[in-house]
Amino acid sequence: MLKSNSFVFELKKVIENDLDCVITIPTFYNILNNQRVLFLKVKWQIFLYISNTKDFNDEEISLIRKKNQIYINTKSKKISTDFLSDYKKIKLSTKCDICKDKNCLWIYEIDKKNYFLKSETQVRDILSKIASWKILDIWCWNTLYPDIMKNVDIKYLWIDTNPILDSDFNIIKGNFEVFEFNEKFDIILSFRSINHFEDTEKFFEKIYSLIDDWWKIFIIENEAFWELKTHDNIFEAMPNIDYEHHHNYNLDDIMPYVFKYNLKVLSKQSVTADTWNQWFIILEK
Repeated sequence: MLKSNSFVFELKKVIENDLDCVITIPTFYNILNNQRVLFLKVKWQIFLYISNTKDFNDEEISLIRKKNQIYINTKSKKISTDFLSDYKKIKLSTKCDICKDKNCLWIYEIDKKNYFLKSETQVRDILSKIASWKILDIWCWNTLYPDIMKNVDIKYLWIDTNPILDSDFNIIKGNFEVFEFNEKFDIILSFRSINHFEDTEKFFEKIYSLIDDWWKIFIIENEAFWELKTHDNIFEAMPNIDYEHHHNYNLDDIMPYVFKYNLKVLSKQSVTADTWNQWFIILEK
C-alpha cells in the first residue's frame, strides 16, 4: 500500500489579529469538517492552513507534532525536492501576540535556524571519510555528492529506476530489487530510497548479500512530516518521476533488520525536535 510522506496543509486565508477569530476557526473546522488547523504567524499577519487527516491517523500526526517536524515550502508554483534552499522549519511561537499565552497550541512561527545545512554538512563529512573502493549507490532520482564520488580511487556504480542519464557516472537504469549483480561492493549507500521499496526484508537480504565482510552500509532516510503549501503548488506533480512511498520509517523501525543480519552499528542519529526529518545509520557487516 502506498503512503504519503507528508501531511499537507493548504493555505486558506490570511486572518486579522483577532482573538475570537483564532479560537473559533479551529473549533469549527475540527468538529464540523474533521480537519486539522494550523496558524502561522509572520510579522503582523496570521496565515490559516487547513488539512484533512485521510493519509495519517491521530497517533502518527501526534508523533510528527512531538518531534516538531513541520515545514513550510517557500517555492511557488512548483514542487521542490531541495529542502536546503526551499523549505523552512516552523516551531510553536514562544510569544503569541494574539492571545498572550506562551503555551498556545495553535500559533507557529518560522524557525531561523538552518537545520538542513547542519545535517548535510554532517553527512558530507561522514561520506568523505568512508567513501572508497567499490561503491554501490541505491539512489532516488539524483546524486547530491558528485564531487566526493569523482575521487580517482573510487569505483562508483549508481542504480536507479529514474536516474539523471546525462551524468558522468556509471549508471544502471533498473530496479535494484530484481537486478542481478556480478560483483560485491565495499560500500553500499541507500540515501532516501528505502521507503520506495515495498519489501524491506528483501531489501536488507539483498544488500547483505552484496556487501563484502567488514565493509559498510550507509543508510539515510526521511521521516514523515507536516508540510505547509500555497494554493499554487498544493497538488502539482513533477512529470515523469515516480515518488511513490511504501513506508515512513523512523530509525527504530529499521533496527530489527539490523539485528537479524547481525550488522554492527558504527554510528546513528535519530530524528528529534532539534534536527530536521532525516535520520541516518552506518552499519558494518
